Parts: sequence; structure tokens; C-alpha cells
Amino acid sequence: MLLYEDLTTMYDINVKNRDVLDIGAFIGDTPVWFYKRGARRVTAYEPVYYDICRRNMEVNNVTGECIGKGVWGWQGRVGVTLMGTLTGDRPGDFPIEVEDFAEVLSRGYDVAKLDCEGCEWWLLTAPCAVLKNVDIYIVEIHGSILPFMDKMRSCGYEGHVVKKLKEYVTVMRFNRD
Repeated sequence: MLLYEDLTTMYDINVKNRDVLDIGAFIGDTPVWFYKRGARRVTAYEPVYYDICRRNMEVNNVTGECIGKGVWGWQGRVGVTLMGTLTGDRPGDFPIEVEDFAEVLSRGYDVAKLDCEGCEWWLLTAPCAVLKNVDIYIVEIHGSILPFMDKMRSCGYEGHVVKKLKEYVTVMRFNRD
């Protein structure tokens, strides 16, 4: 199986000298991609493919870390179904440790990329004061984009569609006004 995502189209932003939060880092391809484009530091969260992500970041000398946890609406543990691109979208028997979404964002990053198969919906519950700890969001949204457009606009972000991947999967970018 060949894995391919058009990273240049989906994540074409200036990350030079910026701290990047990568939620859903998969095998470490995006942390490496951001770092090779000048990111100062990449903090990656990847609960399923953590070992590969960590190793990929290590062999590519990425400044930062890969954390073997997911990001969710609370800290603790959730059970998900391993379904490839839908892992995290459905409850199941595969346990993953998770950190609280608002707490992670509160640490402050210049850019946050969310490709986390369902955890993006926690953006809707975060207070605007928490969301404003990040200047730019790149979010892969599963389902309707309208709630995200409304929420982010109400918090002072301008949003636009970067790429439509499938009928109900869209990559969006939100910049703080």
C-alpha cells in the first residue's frame, strides 16, 4: 500500500521559526515536513503509530518530540476502533491515553495542524481564549464545515477551504484576524 498526501497543498504555510503542534502525526511525515520547512520546534501527538513517528523525527533530527498520546476533550483514556483513516472516529476496544485538548492548546503554538480522525470536533467546545493561543490552524474536518466556520469566526479567525479530500472530509485553514 502506498501512502500519499499532498502535503504542499494541504500545509502550504510559512512555518519558518515557528512552533508547530501536530495532532495526528501518523508516521512522523508531517513533523519532518514542517521541520524541513523551517519550523523551530514540532510537538507531535500520535497514539497509534508513536514508535514510527518518534523514530522518523529522530532520524531526521527534528527539534521537538512525538508524544504517544491522543488529544481529546479530557485527560485519561478512550477506546477507539482501529479503522485506518477513521481511527478515533468510532468507539472501540483499542485504548489510547489522551491529553485534554484545551490544556494542550493553552501551551501556546504558532501553528496547529489537526488530522486526528474526530478529535477536531473538540475545537467547538474550546473557549475562544484557549483557541487564541494558536495563530493558525490547519484542520482536517470529518463532516460539516459550517460549525467550524461559525466557531472560529466568532473567535476572530478567518477560514477557507484548502482542499476537499472526500465528500465529507475537508482540509480548512483558519488564520487569526
